[in-house]
Amino acid sequence: MSRLERYQSRAQAALNRNADLLYRHTLTFRLGPHEWPLRCSVRDPQRLRPDTLGQLQALAGSRGLVYTDLRVISHHPADTVPIPGATCAWDDGTLEVLEWSQASDFTGTRVGIAVLRRP
Repeated sequence: MSRLERYQSRAQAALNRNADLLYRHTLTFRLGPHEWPLRCSVRDPQRLRPDTLGQLQALAGSRGLVYTDLRVISHHPADTVPIPGATCAWDDGTLEVLEWSQASDFTGTRVGIAVLRRP
């Protein structure tokens, strides 16, 4: 096992050990007949670092969305992420996945961007 593989293994073990704290929600995203149960955290943009917030504002502007409606999703490394367009109930509205980042070569996780649509 290479040094990188040992670090990856340790990082993934730490994520799994702390899963209850890191991924507090279990949501089921749906698109047509497909379902994805996902252990995750969902963050509001007001709680993000300024550089990440700037990226969200740019994404929102390019899609004609209000950045305060965007949410950042972090998922459990063992879970399969839902495809863009999948939705679930969230905070008196519907959370719709817009896109996922490239998987981290260290943890294997991806960061998702979703929009919270309220009636």
